[in-house]
Amino acid sequence: MLKKYFIDSLKKLVGNEKKIAISLSSGIDSHCVLFGCLELEVDIQLYNFNVQDVKSQDYIYSIQTAKIFNLPIINCSIPNKVNIDNVLKIINKYNKKKKVDVECIYPFLYLLPFVKEKVLLTGSASDGHFGISKKAMIHYKNDVEKLMKYRKSLFDNPDYAQRYTLNKIAETEYGIKVKTPFGDSKIVEYFYYKKWDDINRPKQKQSLLDMFPNQFKKIKIFNHTNLQCGDSMIREIFEPLLDNKKINIKNRIRVMDLYRDLYNENNNKQMRLLND
Repeated sequence: MLKKYFIDSLKKLVGNEKKIAISLSSGIDSHCVLFGCLELEVDIQLYNFNVQDVKSQDYIYSIQTAKIFNLPIINCSIPNKVNIDNVLKIINKYNKKKKVDVECIYPFLYLLPFVKEKVLLTGSASDGHFGISKKAMIHYKNDVEKLMKYRKSLFDNPDYAQRYTLNKIAETEYGIKVKTPFGDSKIVEYFYYKKWDDINRPKQKQSLLDMFPNQFKKIKIFNHTNLQCGDSMIREIFEPLLDNKKINIKNRIRVMDLYRDLYNENNNKQMRLLND
């Protein structure tokens, strides 16, 4: 049933579009989106991104997938010096303060201007179904009731995996919809009661691999890595912000604290404006 729900969700997201865009990494999730769209026989334009001069796993293997399936791919190179204005935009305009939100949204500010299609599909929000975060692996892996509560807490949040904010940025600034099939209510319900081993054995995210076994045989399969982590160097390019005394006025030693300071400073400004 999972594959039926997945394909049905993709059909709704694609709608009447003749051509759709897919943000492709080396991961299982975005490849499922690709394989589902190939099955639906829609015209596909692939996109990937990398930090300037960094040939990451995502960069290398997304290009390899494009070659294997004879699909066009457009690369977005992100400058290796962080644009402070873009960081402030995410924090101030879109009200984000968590490190994971700022650093996962940031690359899309560079990717979205390249996208000419009206729908950009991603594999985001898949991880929440599988309980493969460090927190979930430690606390919920062997207790299905706790895993269920964990899943509910994630998918009750409309901005889990930044999906609401990314779509808002894309729609308001570029007239594009950014969507993921993994937030579909039927898919959420399908995974809700599943035990960890039932969906992650013999391989991580086995339930997804089982949807497109022939296609996955053609590519190298990797375990989960957060977008901004691994060898992408996305996380690392933000560290020099700590050396910027204009914004790091409290001499923070962690970027996550700096983001929170900037968020609180903006909120305090807004409160002062309201009280004047």
